Amino acid sequence: MKKIGLIVAMDKEFAQLRTLLDEAHTEHHNHKDFVIGTLGATTIILLQCGIGKVNAARGTQLMIDKYRPSYIINSGVAGALNAELRPMDIVVGKDFIQHDFDLSPIGYAKGCLATGDRSKPTITQADSDMVKLLTDVSEAVAGEYENAGKVLVGRIVSGDQFINSPEVKAELRDDFGGDAAEMEGAVLAY
Repeated sequence: MKKIGLIVAMDKEFAQLRTLLDEAHTEHHNHKDFVIGTLGATTIILLQCGIGKVNAARGTQLMIDKYRPSYIINSGVAGALNAELRPMDIVVGKDFIQHDFDLSPIGYAKGCLATGDRSKPTITQADSDMVKLLTDVSEAVAGEYENAGKVLVGRIVSGDQFINSPEVKAELRDDFGGDAAEMEGAVLAY
């Protein structure tokens, strides 16, 4: 049986996903509650990490240390950067950039994590098999609901800031080619 880690930031996301798990029980490690249950033949380890990159990194590492899942998926609400996206659309991340990592005063491109080519942002690729699986599942589920949105495979940009300005949205789109912005995903991908 495969083990899949599922990480969310907020309590509403956590509560909704918890209802989908069979045989769920809670285990407590380092001030975090992990809900372990099944979804079909797959063991799911569900964690609400909290908002932001530090919380996501801490929760992800703790999940890896305690449970060693085959994959870890980040799920949650994101803001649209791509003008074609509408509420209820789903963005499956094919790659990720930490948009707020800025070493430009010392000669690095914005979003470069000081590894590799300093002239461009560090882009972390998602596992292509998992992208396909999540896209297929998302499209199948969306097809069952009248008000469901479309599914887009795209770039997700993460940073420790809530993006609510049209100017900042345009900058993230122009500088990084972002389709959606949120606050945890790039850390999990890295």
